[in-house]
Amino acid sequence: MSDIEGLRKSILEKAQQRGQQALQEHQAIIKVQFEKKKSDLMAKITAEWQLKQKILKQQQQVECQQLKNEERQSMLAAKQAILQELFEDAYQTMCNWSVEEELTFVSSVLQKYADQSVTVFFGDISLQKISERAFESLKLKYPKIQFSHQAIPHEAGFLVTTGRIDDTYLYRELITSIYEKDHSRIAHAIFPN
Repeated sequence: MSDIEGLRKSILEKAQQRGQQALQEHQAIIKVQFEKKKSDLMAKITAEWQLKQKILKQQQQVECQQLKNEERQSMLAAKQAILQELFEDAYQTMCNWSVEEELTFVSSVLQKYADQSVTVFFGDISLQKISERAFESLKLKYPKIQFSHQAIPHEAGFLVTTGRIDDTYLYRELITSIYEKDHSRIAHAIFPN
């Protein structure tokens, strides 16, 4: 029986060795597969994280650009409002000129029409300031120019007409003309940045 017992023991040892060897080989394969899956998963997680970071960074850049654009638009609107207020103040200043200031301006303009046959129509705001005496003084100073008593409603300043061409010196239109021509230059002078 000892031969059978020895054979049995030998078979069991070989089976145990083969089993241990197969187990170690399977464990090694499983470990390699586990490490590969772990590495693949880490690479996938890292790639997803990097993609999310890239997307977040792009969103942040877009939002920052939008904020800058909004700020620029707000600044432009504020500057525009300030410019409009300045020009409105200039208009109001002209409307509130004293009689002397009004007549000085009228005379400075009418100098270039002194030898022409033109008609002057005053805006009713300006005409209310000019006394009959000042009106007569203008007629004497500029004998070729006719001065109409017909007022332009709701206006300050005056209009010089040759019958076919009107030169406007209505204050609102003068201010608007200056604003349209020079508001960019004026804005740069007032707001250098």
